[in-house]
Amino acid sequence: MKDKEREAVSRGERAEAILNDPLVIEFFAKMRTSLVDAFFETPRTDSDKREDRPRMSVTTNAFERKFRQCIREGNDIKLIQGDKDE
Repeated sequence: MKDKEREAVSRGERAEAILNDPLVIEFFAKMRTSLVDAFFETPRTDSDKREDRPRMSVTTNAFERKFRQCIREGNDIKLIQGDKDE
């Protein structure tokens, strides 16, 4: 396995450990709940704040997606390397 591949596998393993950490799982759940609550609690006349809430949700989802992408890349390399070993 090349250094670049080892690094991708390592990053994927670290990303998976982070996303599976109970504190992080709790954080994402609370963050999503608070964003939804904040959206519905914001007066309809305050369009700037109402528009911010979905953007914040998109950012939160993008953050999680990036971690999941690292996990997939690392897993893909492990699968490919496993096939080469056989």
